[in-house]
Amino acid sequence: GAGEPRREGPVRDLVRAERGDAARPDGGRICDWTGSVTLSPPSHLTALNSSVEDGNPFLAADGLTLYFESKRAGGLGKEDIWLATRPTKDAPWGAPTLDPTLNTAGSESAFSLSEDGLTAFLSASWEGGAGGMDLWMVTRGSTTAPFLRAAAVPLAALNDASHQWDPMPAAGGLRLYLTSATFPGGLGGAENLVATKGSGGSYGAPAPIPSINSGASDANPSLTADERVILFASDRGGGSGGFDLWYAVATGGGGFGTPKPVPGLNSASIDAEPFITRDGCELYFVSDRPGGLGGWDLYHASYVKP
Repeated sequence: GAGEPRREGPVRDLVRAERGDAARPDGGRICDWTGSVTLSPPSHLTALNSSVEDGNPFLAADGLTLYFESKRAGGLGKEDIWLATRPTKDAPWGAPTLDPTLNTAGSESAFSLSEDGLTAFLSASWEGGAGGMDLWMVTRGSTTAPFLRAAAVPLAALNDASHQWDPMPAAGGLRLYLTSATFPGGLGGAENLVATKGSGGSYGAPAPIPSINSGASDANPSLTADERVILFASDRGGGSGGFDLWYAVATGGGGFGTPKPVPGLNSASIDAEPFITRDGCELYFVSDRPGGLGGWDLYHASYVKP
């Protein structure tokens, strides 16, 4: 629930992008969030939503598979990982299907992928963790192979006896952003953290993301490929009510500027669990605002060029 938030391409070229929409070698564009930000009105992803909770959207790098968690009928446990596919980026989403190999009778949430699609991260209540919801990593040999539950390993340096959610890999897997329900020495409430991979290939102990957390609950970190823009959810003051979507832009000194509410998307209801695409041009999030199918629903908005 909202009181318990749950649940990378040529990076150098992205960093060099000038303000505004800039050309990339692959012909794409980069949406800049440093000045005035305008987003399209949010659209309800009706074909993907159900009458119960649907959340934690994650779009694969090719834009053709959307992963999310759901409590809908047809799953194996309390909440499960589902996915929907489309043949092209302009095509409508197909009917959601249950991930065939990772779900159990427990809870699985907040699924994310490395850029190459060979490593998955998720939060799960599986045996072998530290307690509560823990972060797990699982690899596969090719993008056509399934992720096998038996191959999953807990990220021991990141987990504790409380809850960890929202794993989001960045910088080619060198950093992993996450949320922890209780972080020693934190500001209070859930905290957004980041862990860095050491020379041995394992992630070290996480640390708070500079300038992002508050005394309220802060969760669901999602970043552009160059890590210049971070989006997250927070129930801090200054929003529109309940949990809201916030963003901040990197300052160049290792931290971020003052967080601001994402313009045009927040409501008096819960707005949370943002996912921003690598180029910063598309945003997926969840909301229980009126007009949905029930519970938390998935929404989508696009950056509008100034």
